[in-house]
Order: sequence, then C-alpha cells, then structure tokens
Amino acid sequence: MKALLDQNHLTLAMFSSGNVEIDPAKEQSTIDMHVAHASFVKALGGSALQLTNSARPKDRLPTTEELKRLATVMNEIGKQTADLGVQATYHNHMHQLGETPEEVDVIVQAMNPKYVKLELDIAHYKQGVANLRKR
Repeated sequence: MKALLDQNHLTLAMFSSGNVEIDPAKEQSTIDMHVAHASFVKALGGSALQLTNSARPKDRLPTTEELKRLATVMNEIGKQTADLGVQATYHNHMHQLGETPEEVDVIVQAMNPKYVKLELDIAHYKQGVANLRKR
C-alpha cells in the first residue's frame, strides 16, 4: 500500500481506527488495537488516526461518567500513539457517545489536548442539535 501511495504521490490523510471501548474489562485490548493501527498509519507515512465509539446506551442518555470515561481511554490511546508520531483525533458521530453538542463538550473538556484533538463532524453536530430540539 505504501508503494501505491508513493507511486501516485498520495499521502494518507486520516485512518479511521474505529471503536473505543469504555468497558474497563476491554480497555487494554482497545488501547492495543488503536496503537497497532497507529503503527500501520506510521508505516504508510500517515500522521493521524480517527477514534469513534459505539457505546451509546439504547434506552437512555449517556452519563457524564461514561462521556468522561471515553475521554480517559482516548487520552491513553493518544499518549501511546504520540510516542509513534501519530496524532489521535476524536470524531463525534450520531448514535454514539458525543451525539449532542453538550455531550461533545463534556468529552472535549476531559480530553488532554496534548494527546487527542477534536475532529468535529459538523453535519453530525448539527443533527445532534436538531435531535435535542425534538426532545
């Protein structure tokens, strides 16, 4: 893949690394997976990876503790990926933690900006505003 990128004068802009688990029993495996993804990104000459999550409860709003827990796990991922020269970013998304602007704010306030940057998806953010108005 690196040869194809080089041959076509392309740079890997972002790698979608996937789900960040907030279950403490899955913390180490989720960190390990994202750090492995960061190694892949680095090998391809990339410099950033995107983190999302699928932990949104189906029957209630997420708690502040769950939102902060996401930030805590992402901070650790970002700390370890930074050691590889790869920036971790948080991508807000509908039907995930960080669906509403208020949830995004709680997560961002708990993120360490040295290790995790916000990759704001304005379309999902605006949809979160619309969903709030429906409640």
